[in-house]
Amino acid sequence: MARSITRKELKDKIADNDDFILIEVLKPEHYRKMHLPGAINIPIDEGLFEENVEKLVPNKEKTVVLYCWDRECNLSSRAAQKMENMGYANVLEYVEGKKAWKDAGLKTIGDSRAA
Repeated sequence: MARSITRKELKDKIADNDDFILIEVLKPEHYRKMHLPGAINIPIDEGLFEENVEKLVPNKEKTVVLYCWDRECNLSSRAAQKMENMGYANVLEYVEGKKAWKDAGLKTIGDSRAA
């Protein structure tokens, strides 16, 4: 099971330009509307998750942080399980999600007009 990462730990990783990959697993329209700085979008529910992960994160030793909307959203934990099953060794989950990030007043990227 993936370890979780706190908002402060993730904020520090972003601020320090740590070498990691931040992945939002929600659908592209949710990503376009708002995402965390530096995040890429690999939706879990579109059938190509594993293929896209292998393409965008070829190094299975690379630290990866996954997130979705909030604590109730289980998509990031499902994605973490899939990645661990694929042999990824350093998978972390930001379980609070982007709602808590935004509610904390932290910077997000996106187009508030997106659907």
